[in-house]
Amino acid sequence: MLRNPSHLMRNMWAVKSWGIMHKGAAACWDRQRDQPEKALKSRDEYFDNVEHCRFCDNNWYEGHGGTLGKVGLPPSYERPAPALMGFDGGIHSFCLSRIPESERSKYAMPQDGILRGGIVAKACVAASMNILNMVGKRVPYNLCRNLEWQVCAIKGRLPNQDTAAGIIFANPPGQLQVKPWMDGPAGLAGNCSTPVDLPSVRRSNGSGYTVSDVFYLEVCIFQKICRNGDDIFRLARGEPFHCKFSHRGFLQLRDLLVSGPAAGAPVDLRCSFP
Repeated sequence: MLRNPSHLMRNMWAVKSWGIMHKGAAACWDRQRDQPEKALKSRDEYFDNVEHCRFCDNNWYEGHGGTLGKVGLPPSYERPAPALMGFDGGIHSFCLSRIPESERSKYAMPQDGILRGGIVAKACVAASMNILNMVGKRVPYNLCRNLEWQVCAIKGRLPNQDTAAGIIFANPPGQLQVKPWMDGPAGLAGNCSTPVDLPSVRRSNGSGYTVSDVFYLEVCIFQKICRNGDDIFRLARGEPFHCKFSHRGFLQLRDLLVSGPAAGAPVDLRCSFP
């Protein structure tokens, strides 16, 4: 999927939060983190910063209300905090399970089922779990921030990260539905979509891609930059993963991304988690 220049995964790297990057347009790695209207000296600067973990001590909850979202002030976890990844719903439920039962009502999902008001971030901080949940305007979220956080997690460099616990998946990658992406329309089943052009589809949040799409991309990136990337498909929920980082794989990912997407609308072959 990541190798396919027409796939959605190659178009998710726009400067604008949740936007689509079209062929020939500036990518997020071309712009400064806190001044996205200004260009970096070179795209190599971005990828060098990522690989060498130069922004890992940032507050990855920046933009939330109160002390949680303060610039340069990561939360004070009560204990070393493993990195946690997955879909928002899975992350929220996993973090709730790590909070004492008497405290869970503070972070429970609203009756309408919509996770709003920073409830996922607050639950995971209370559970001492490191997640990425940026909502600020100073450093806008985009896939470049996502890759920064993912590499920081891989190298154990997130604030107060529990490196011994590795990376934990709230939703096991091995349960992701990917076969229909390979089989094409004839093999689609269940809750999987048919191939469509993005302009003909209104995404649930009115953007070019969703939070669920990001998790699929993260899984593909693990396969690319971890020598043991295939191991993630054998993990159970909550079982730790220790990535054996590959410099060569990271450079291959860089070269693949900077080659850009294909012209025209990306093909969306996304399936939702059961």
